[in-house]
Amino acid sequence: MNRRFSMFCLGVILSVNTVFAQMPGDAWTQATSALREGRSSAQSADSASRDAEVDARYNEPDAASEADSAIANSQEALQKLADARKALDNGVKSKEIGPEAQATLERYLSEYEAMARDSARRAAAAKSALAAVPAPKTAVTPVIAIAPVAPVAPVAPVTQPKVTTAPPLNGAFPSGTPDPNALQQGNFGTCPFLAAVVSMAQQRPNDLVQMVHDNGDGSYTVTFPGHKPLDVSPITVGAQSGADGPWASILEQAYRQSVWFDGGATGKGIELLTGHSTDTDEMMLTSLSTTRRKLQDALAHHALVTAGIGGLGTTWLANKLGWNTVPDAHAYTVVGYDPARDVILLRNPWGSDAYSYGKDISLTLEEFNALFSDICYEELPEQAEVGVLGRDRSDAQDAPFVMAPDPRIEAPHCTGH
Repeated sequence: MNRRFSMFCLGVILSVNTVFAQMPGDAWTQATSALREGRSSAQSADSASRDAEVDARYNEPDAASEADSAIANSQEALQKLADARKALDNGVKSKEIGPEAQATLERYLSEYEAMARDSARRAAAAKSALAAVPAPKTAVTPVIAIAPVAPVAPVAPVTQPKVTTAPPLNGAFPSGTPDPNALQQGNFGTCPFLAAVVSMAQQRPNDLVQMVHDNGDGSYTVTFPGHKPLDVSPITVGAQSGADGPWASILEQAYRQSVWFDGGATGKGIELLTGHSTDTDEMMLTSLSTTRRKLQDALAHHALVTAGIGGLGTTWLANKLGWNTVPDAHAYTVVGYDPARDVILLRNPWGSDAYSYGKDISLTLEEFNALFSDICYEELPEQAEVGVLGRDRSDAQDAPFVMAPDPRIEAPHCTGH
């Protein structure tokens, strides 16, 4: 009896030790606590640096103190984030923090470190701009006795030739309009928005250009339809558009200021970019004929179209495309539909060279309906009035329309049959 009781007690002790060994320890608590404090300081620095940039532009008296506050908050943030990294390293060494938790913490640390450094840079630039503005001088005009002047005969007016000046170049779009091939998503979860950006860059590129105003000092003002203007500066993390200009980063920064969190519904990027409502179909509840009709109607009217994929079927799709895996819980741009072959062309906002994934996916509509969770169409005002994309036109006939490809859209890496 005593031996059995001893063995039972030993089993309880081992079980308890195992449970406590799996629970987050001091290193995890220290790392996450320092990360939260660093995040708060980095966000304060980001806000203060934006205020300093705006006030410096108009030579407001508060600009210098706001810039100093941003720099101090940036330094505090970097110190707190360094403490978090130290605690993270200790937790990894002691095996209190596993690989998955380590990767999550590292991602957030990198994001907020970049935000703090960028805020300090922008605040310093604002202070430099203030220092370059000369103080106003009070001029003293001497009093001079003026001799009377004889009247002068009138002179015929000289007609000056009219000079036509070219509009100033928008630094966000050096080539004039955005190239949809250039966008590459970074480490922020902004795929619903970026998928819509690629769609607009393809369908109505001038609409994107009109949203972004170049302030001429390295900052830009973005105005989404129906929203207040937002002052932003491009950063080196997150979405990039390479040699095509900083437009992807500028738009993403404005988007992240406009929403409480990244990710979300497939259509929220379309709604923010256009100010229009959206029509979303769940693929499990939508017939192929309805999807065919809506795709042709939307693309014929240059409406934005995006699609979302869940976790089901991604292994099959990865094998079909020859990839290691296909990202799930992700949004794609619908860039074309060929009714003759019943093939839909989708674009991954991650880009062609990132993470060893392909950029374009070509699927039959039947495959698309089985694998993707939803498809979202922009409702243009004239379409919303007559129900072109609505569910009240089930008897509409398919138009013999084949989307004209943008010459800059590259051929898909794989072709679905």
